[in-house]
Amino acid sequence: DQNLGPRVLEKYYDHIALSLHYTIKDIRAFQWFNYHEVEKKRIKIIPRYTGILNMENSSSFDSIFKQSRKVRRQEYHKSIKNGFNVRLSKDIGVLDDLHESTFLRQGVKRTDVEKLLVRKVSEIAIDEGFGRLLICSNNHGEPVSASMFLLDDVRGYYLVGATNPKFRNDGVGSLVMFEQIKMCYEDGLTAVDFIGINSPQRGDFKTSFNAQSELYFDIE
Repeated sequence: DQNLGPRVLEKYYDHIALSLHYTIKDIRAFQWFNYHEVEKKRIKIIPRYTGILNMENSSSFDSIFKQSRKVRRQEYHKSIKNGFNVRLSKDIGVLDDLHESTFLRQGVKRTDVEKLLVRKVSEIAIDEGFGRLLICSNNHGEPVSASMFLLDDVRGYYLVGATNPKFRNDGVGSLVMFEQIKMCYEDGLTAVDFIGINSPQRGDFKTSFNAQSELYFDIE
């Protein structure tokens, strides 16, 4: 669209960074920007991948569940057997605390963007009705894992999740993820977008729910 191309955006912004939707396959408008003007800046294009769980032709949640990796199904059953349960919540503070503890375990400091996703974006999404926070607790009521999804009329989007390091081996991360997927299916959504599978451990966890890789592009 000539009204939304790089030339127009350049008039209003000194710096632009976008993650394009994975359905956008033709990015020549960005690739060709300043192509013949070598003294000017070019747009940096970075290929990335997200994971898409397609539920459009699924006959039931059980059929979706059975297509996930065996270890995820085992973790799901293990966590239920051990008394863990999942509930809807609006308590962003629980998500924030769990997210921070996850990063501390890894010896990594959260960026301002990561804090923004957990706090402000999640809060707005819940208040405006397009976000869903699920919290998993043990049989003493202690929150041990949480998952935040954004929702539209077609897909659920895995925004952020976190688990108390002490309960990582109890399968609670799988439990809360399956519950999110189940609710997406029951709401009539056709897919779950796991929003990035670009790091080894997190990418492997997301694809283990039978998410298929889709190429998308970051541009800057």
